[in-house]
Amino acid sequence: MEQHLPFDQRGPSPIMRIAITLGLVFTGMLVGGLVTMGVLSVMGLDMQSLTSTFSEGSPLGERNAMRSAAFLNHLFAFLLPAVIASYIFYKMDWTSYQRMDAAPMAKYLGLGTVMILVAFPFAQFTYWLNSLLPLPDSLMDMENATAEIIKGILVMDSPMELMFNLLVIAVLPAIAEEMIFRGIIQDSFEKIISNPHVAVLVSAIIFSAIHMQFEGFLARVVLGLVLGYLFYWTRNLWVPILAHAVNNGAQVIAAYFYPEEIAGMEPAAMDSSVMLPGLISLALTIAVGWYILKLKDGERMVYR
Repeated sequence: MEQHLPFDQRGPSPIMRIAITLGLVFTGMLVGGLVTMGVLSVMGLDMQSLTSTFSEGSPLGERNAMRSAAFLNHLFAFLLPAVIASYIFYKMDWTSYQRMDAAPMAKYLGLGTVMILVAFPFAQFTYWLNSLLPLPDSLMDMENATAEIIKGILVMDSPMELMFNLLVIAVLPAIAEEMIFRGIIQDSFEKIISNPHVAVLVSAIIFSAIHMQFEGFLARVVLGLVLGYLFYWTRNLWVPILAHAVNNGAQVIAAYFYPEEIAGMEPAAMDSSVMLPGLISLALTIAVGWYILKLKDGERMVYR
């Protein structure tokens, strides 16, 4: 009888979907960590020693080892849990459940890309605001260690390293994280809360919190809000996936061609001068979002 039910009424309840998904994510993190340590061991490297000494001056072999570790962690923590959870919920219909079975209209892909790009200065402004908040020494040590790893990974001396970084930092996270946080968690919260705006906000907060990088918490919430609304308005997961990939990929490409300028975008190098560009960015982001919403409203009127 289940195949005759409306699509939204099939599978576990929304609360169970969230619980199962997060359970799979945390299990995947543990498994991914073990797999990563095993792979690095085969390569003759120790994960703990590698992370404690890794920096911008690390050699190519260590940079690629860290990129491989990041790839495996994302694969096990997000992509596999997303596919497994979706299959548990809807079996062979999981791509329809994830809203990945139809190609989006080119105009929404383009507008989603524009929206994420114009939102970047506002995200940087919130990043600077976030850096003004005091954090315990233990968290600051964790933040500094993570920052050193990211700086080391972003050292790229060849096009092959650029391609590897785009895969690890842009393509894989965009697909995997959007499937988890927008395709499952936000969609489920919409059915629980019956208020799409609250669902977008809560999902964005969870999206930011699960990354465990507190200095960039507000900036990642901003990113999650933009991606969440793109999914809510277009009802096609490929739109936020592309926007997410563009957001991450643009920073990787900038680090490859303009490494010195990227260094100037760190919170320690920012001051209150980021406020005006940030507020202009916020206004432009709202304007692009309003335009997308009007386009969708117009389409609904035509097909009504």
